Amino acid sequence: MVAFLARAGSRMSRRDLEATQVIERPVVTGHFRGKRIVSMGPPSSGGVLVIGLLQTYERLRERFPRANWLHLWTEASRLVFYDRANLLGDPEFVDVPVSRLVSDAYASAQAERVSEKEPLVLPDEAEVHEGTHTTHVSVIDKDGLAVALTQTINVPFGAALVVPGTGVLLNDEMDDFYAGGPNSFGLVGNQRNAPAAGKRPLSSMSPTFVFDDRKLVMVLGSPGGSSIPSAVAWVIREMVEAQRSGDDAVRSPRVHDQWIPNVLDVEPGFDRTLLPPDLGARSKRPSFPIGRVQMVVLERGGWRGVSDCRDDGAPWEGAL
Repeated sequence: MVAFLARAGSRMSRRDLEATQVIERPVVTGHFRGKRIVSMGPPSSGGVLVIGLLQTYERLRERFPRANWLHLWTEASRLVFYDRANLLGDPEFVDVPVSRLVSDAYASAQAERVSEKEPLVLPDEAEVHEGTHTTHVSVIDKDGLAVALTQTINVPFGAALVVPGTGVLLNDEMDDFYAGGPNSFGLVGNQRNAPAAGKRPLSSMSPTFVFDDRKLVMVLGSPGGSSIPSAVAWVIREMVEAQRSGDDAVRSPRVHDQWIPNVLDVEPGFDRTLLPPDLGARSKRPSFPIGRVQMVVLERGGWRGVSDCRDDGAPWEGAL
């Protein structure tokens, strides 16, 4: 692999590969309408975004019970993506204020910044990075042991390089670093997420567990680059707040707002009459689906697999 990459212009060495170790990181936790949310922490931004989005949205609903809920949802989304660009990175290299970002106090403070109807004015750069094909699987066995696993090569076909004789397709995760401008998904950032020796890039992977009291009720995650946290949080909101079934929650049309670029991605089939004028004016149809959520959910007396109709997969339902 090292020789092959050297011929392609890479400076990766055997030492780089041998020095790479799996690191166990603490999870991030929060709450949404009485449910406990457990998700992946940095160097993935996903868990912080999922929890921050849901908690800020809940506080906004409390502040403005009569406001258009989509206005509140997109404002909460813009705020968490702004924080992603400015504050997140590999915790081995930078101090990431995870506890503050997923705290109730911070969600309340963020909600105080939002008005009932007008969009919050945010800077248009962070010093200004992520990327389409990731895979997610959610599994639970007969003993209740659950796994939410997200694997990524970043963009389709990764780096478009296959190591001869192995069949191994190399990923394009370097695109998840900040390199002076927006990445493949239009995400921005700053030097906290700049490349460095031994540093891990900031991803959007969001493998997530949802608990009702101490009982596990949802295992979910998604591919989709920067839209992953939006898709996971959307499905949780659909089930917990809107009381939809797992099938309806996963298959409902979604929206996605990541602060920069200043557009609202709206999937086909979404009821555009729900959009207030300011959101409608900056909305567009996304080039790719907003996530492809794969979930197992406790409903109808047992565990069920729900596979997103945006992809070709189908859940395997065993005798659990």
